[in-house]
Formats: sequence, C-alpha cells, structure tokens
Amino acid sequence: MTYARVLFPGGVQAQAVQGTALILGRESPQQSISGALDPFDGVSRRHLEVRVRPQGVTLTDLQSTNGSFVDGVQLCEPLELRSGCHEIRLGRFATFQLEILTEEDA
Repeated sequence: MTYARVLFPGGVQAQAVQGTALILGRESPQQSISGALDPFDGVSRRHLEVRVRPQGVTLTDLQSTNGSFVDGVQLCEPLELRSGCHEIRLGRFATFQLEILTEEDA
C-alpha cells in the first residue's frame, strides 16, 4: 500500500492512500487544504493533483497560472515519485513537504 502525507506550514496535514487523490489549491474539496493555501498569492483554485498509485505518487499541475515545482524544478508534465520526502511549491511562495511511503519502505 502506498501512502502520501502533505505537511503545510502551521501544522496542517492532509493524507491520501493508494487509489485516492488530493487536489491542492484555494478551492480544494478538503477545507483544511484550502485554508492552509488561501493566504498565499499565486495559488490557483485547483492548482495540483496528488494521485496515490500502487507504485508511488503522480503529481499533475492542473494548468495553474503560476506553476508547480518539485524540489525546485517546474512541472511541465505529470511526474511520478516513488518514495521519500519532497519539497513542493505552488506559485512563488506556498512551500510544503510531501512524504511518500510504500510497503518497500516499511
């Protein structure tokens, strides 16, 4: 089973398990996510999708205005991440951590 956890500034967390997705942005279906991102200029309403799959996590920029970045590199197409901790930035200022755990990590 693959598991992803997003750690926002201020201690807000969002979690997803294999077969689910998180939508990150100012109008995320999860109120804790939209509340954590609302203060940041440059974050789109629906900015980034974090889809948890058996082999890892796929990040997809949802045609955001100011871009999505993973470990300092802008996403131009969906990116598959296997495991570990990664820095995610939405726009210019909204930075947070994404932790990915798989059965292999246990």
